[in-house]
Amino acid sequence: MLCYADKYGVSYLWQPSENDNVYICGDEHRLNHVLSKLLSNAIKYSTKGAQVVISTSHDDKQVRVSIADSGSGIPLEYQDKIFNKFTQADSSDTRQAGGTGLGWPLQKKS
Repeated sequence: MLCYADKYGVSYLWQPSENDNVYICGDEHRLNHVLSKLLSNAIKYSTKGAQVVISTSHDDKQVRVSIADSGSGIPLEYQDKIFNKFTQADSSDTRQAGGTGLGWPLQKKS
């Protein structure tokens, strides 16, 4: 991800929780996919020179991973559609960032 951040002129900072000895029970491939998508989108849509901050917090039952960027965000009218295939807030030919809108395959496979 470092090369990707360099490509966009963005840095990132990891801020782990106080006790970073946390274990997550889950599908490693899916977790990596989701975290990679969140981080790459944060980098891609941040302004050059910005910093993306990755932090974690947890209690006895949950771990929260937060990725904060300085991008413009998802317009309110598109927020309920972000998990639909082929959905992008800016799908014009002149949009700033590329992509197909296929990055969130979170439906269960049959």
